[in-house]
Formats: sequence, C-alpha cells, structure tokens
Amino acid sequence: MSKEAKFPIDGLGFNEQGVTFNGIPFKQCSSAERLKVSLAMAMALNPELKVIRITNGNLLDSSNMTVVEQMAKDNDYQIWLEMVNETGSMGIYIEDGEVATVPTIAAVKTEKASDDVFESLDDEIDF
Repeated sequence: MSKEAKFPIDGLGFNEQGVTFNGIPFKQCSSAERLKVSLAMAMALNPELKVIRITNGNLLDSSNMTVVEQMAKDNDYQIWLEMVNETGSMGIYIEDGEVATVPTIAAVKTEKASDDVFESLDDEIDF
C-alpha cells in the first residue's frame, strides 16, 4: 500500500519503526534533511495558503536558511520565521494588541540574511 502512496518529497517513506527518509529513520536524519521534509509536507498539506510559519528560526544555520529560502522561492511560498533578536532592528513588535514598531528595510539589512530576501521584501511589503 505505501508503494502506491504519493509522498510530498522523494525518499519519504515508512517502515515498522516509523517515518523514514532515504531509508533512514527520520529522527536520525540531519537537520537539513528534516527541514526539507517538513517544509515539503507543510507545502503539500495546504497548497492554497502559501504561508508557512517556522518557530525557533534562530536555530537555523546559514545553509538551512538557504534551503528555506530556495524551497519558498521554488514553490511561491511566504515564510514567517520566528527569531530571537534583541537589537530592535528586526521584526514587527506588538504591544497591547497593536503594532508598536516596524523597522525599515535598511535597519533589517544590518542583520544576517541574504539580499535576495530583502529584494523580495522591498517589492512586496510597504514599510
């Protein structure tokens, strides 16, 4: 039956122990592999919404951020990435149920991220 099932990413499967990716138990896969599989599953589960929220984004290294960016770009998705940032130069701050601060793109560019992300933000978001 599983051979007939359509999975959202090549290599995804399951066996007696649970979910596998390329024959390896999912729990033993690298963080990059788990991220790719998880994003593919999220995209497949709701292809109409085109928005994915990722918590603990500060745990992603630059390689995994590139994976997220590329998958989002390839599939026309927005990624809402939760990150800890104490500089005040990044993100949208909400206080008492209202938007308190929205930094400018110039301020956000001082943080570590690719220029491609900011170019698309410049086009899509009116700060």
